[in-house]
Amino acid sequence: MENPIRGGLAYSFLGGSLAFDLFGALGDGDPLFFRVSFYLLTGGIAISMLLSMRQFRSGTVPDRARRWSCAANLGALLSFVVSWALRRSLPGTPSDAAIATSFAAAAVGLAARWFDGELHRWHRSLPLPFVFTLALLILAVGLYAVTTSVWFNRPERDDSRLTLRGHRGIVLSIALSPDARHIVSGGWDETVRLWQTSTGRAVKVLRGHTDRVMAVAFSPDGRWLVSGSKDATARVWEVGTGRLAHVLTSHGNRVTSLAFSPDGSVLATGSRDRTVKTWTVTSWRELRTFTGHSGFVWSVAFSPDGGTLASGSWDGTIRLWDVNGSTEPRIVHTGARVRSVVFSDDGRWLASSGYDHASISLGGKRLVSRIYNVAAGSQPRIHCSYIDASIFAIRGDSVFCADRDRAIRIRGLPNGMVMRTLLGHSHQVTSLAVNIGGDLLVSASDDGTVKVWQLSP
Repeated sequence: MENPIRGGLAYSFLGGSLAFDLFGALGDGDPLFFRVSFYLLTGGIAISMLLSMRQFRSGTVPDRARRWSCAANLGALLSFVVSWALRRSLPGTPSDAAIATSFAAAAVGLAARWFDGELHRWHRSLPLPFVFTLALLILAVGLYAVTTSVWFNRPERDDSRLTLRGHRGIVLSIALSPDARHIVSGGWDETVRLWQTSTGRAVKVLRGHTDRVMAVAFSPDGRWLVSGSKDATARVWEVGTGRLAHVLTSHGNRVTSLAFSPDGSVLATGSRDRTVKTWTVTSWRELRTFTGHSGFVWSVAFSPDGGTLASGSWDGTIRLWDVNGSTEPRIVHTGARVRSVVFSDDGRWLASSGYDHASISLGGKRLVSRIYNVAAGSQPRIHCSYIDASIFAIRGDSVFCADRDRAIRIRGLPNGMVMRTLLGHSHQVTSLAVNIGGDLLVSASDDGTVKVWQLSP
């Protein structure tokens, strides 16, 4: 007779693995679900194999049910090995094949315990409060997965021209190539994906990061593509070949933002280590490090003339640095944790968005967006502000914002009035990019998709 505690652990691990695989598939593809599932599967298979070996050593001759149990155990082990091999050969978020074989291993492993009758006996021996608590936990996680799923949050219409699918999990960042022929995206699945704008076809999948990709950027000449990650590196890829050219490793924490100077000679990186660094593109050598922020740096942007570098931080300030480091930075106190900063094409406007400190202290996350007039004097002043919107781009007199209701709104300057509303994403928009002419928009979202929007008739 096997130890009921060990048997119970095996059943709990295998059942939990099945549940987390289902929740991940029904939800937004959060890699955390699949990682937890595989850890549970590993524990469940290991315990099941140990219990089976003890049965064999006891000398008990298996009857027909036991033979089925042994066959199922063997099938579960083989499926587990295949799933493990697929994950090892393709680092990052597991492929569909890896998830399918993992699910099969857990299901067959449970079937093995069912054939020998131990699963049923163990279930009957469980105390009622434990069963009730376990059922509530499974129900809560299941409801979360379903209510955050694409099917549960479908918009009333889809104004986009193309929807690009391929990422597993949230897409965190997006960029358009200078000629607008290609889109690059990065997200939770640790991959950088290059798409063809006209057809939505995936051209390349670039792998190498060991954690989520938080920022992507094209060089102005379209030759280079840079990706910043939670793994504290920025990787430089050659667009034409997909070759990894350089790995920038000077930051001590996740790389959250990237920006090229308008002439393409300098790359700026912002990090959770509270610093901003600049790099020369010719040799990818570090030029200088800008320090002064007391919180995470979440966004960097160059002015159109390339002389000023703006950085937004969770310390509630925007710092306007002289790229050459010859003068002290101008500091704009926003009163909110800044998550994005962007210049207008003519350098007249500087826009920022962030989480209001007062709302956070009360348990909320109210977004506050502001437009500053930087041409009016040495110290930028608030020109207009509005709530619950993140500003991602300014083209001409248009401000492109992603609001909390999953809509993309185009507002006019200088009054901030809404000129157009775009619907299509089922979850919050995380990043926007607009071409130079302002007639093509691409967006990334928590729903795991990239969308292309045609703004001109």
